[in-house]
Amino acid sequence: MTGLLRDRLFRQLREKEGLAYAIYYPVAVRTGQLALGRATGRFQKQWFNPRTGLFEGEPAEFTADGTHVIGPPPRDPDQDWALLVRSLDRQAGGVRAPDVRR
Repeated sequence: MTGLLRDRLFRQLREKEGLAYAIYYPVAVRTGQLALGRATGRFQKQWFNPRTGLFEGEPAEFTADGTHVIGPPPRDPDQDWALLVRSLDRQAGGVRAPDVRR
């Protein structure tokens, strides 16, 4: 996994070649959009609350076909959150790290 810093909100992105992405938000008020580059297939996203150590909210599926609006965490957007995005198709290779945009 490699760590990349994105935008002025200092969200931290961790990725593993099109299989899984974890995005840390020190404050999750503005979560932005996710562009998975050349990744294809179905993905699932779910919010992780680092204060409780638990996943919260229902997992949501989306298709990597352009830019995906991330949306807010299930509660307390003024707190820190992590978003886990993982491939449901387990495809890898030939993909670049996604862009997280405001």
